Amino acid sequence: MFKWLREHKQLLPIRTHEQLTCRMPSADEATLLHIGRNQPIVEMDRWIWAKPENGDHDEEILFEYSRIIANASLHEFAYTYEIAKDASK
Repeated sequence: MFKWLREHKQLLPIRTHEQLTCRMPSADEATLLHIGRNQPIVEMDRWIWAKPENGDHDEEILFEYSRIIANASLHEFAYTYEIAKDASK
């Protein structure tokens, strides 16, 4: 996605924030997911900000916001992050 953002929209992704929450579903969510109200769900919110590649201005643009709600017992989450080379200085 970040490659597409740079190549087609000329935007450079600069920061991301993700939030994972495990909670009990509302009545509507339980009905939509076909689960009981006592079965936990996972809610993920993600924000991605970008700046124009040409550098004409420093304004940040909220490029993406997404929310995913899923049955917690059916999903496993794993994350890998690269640490900047200068982070240890």
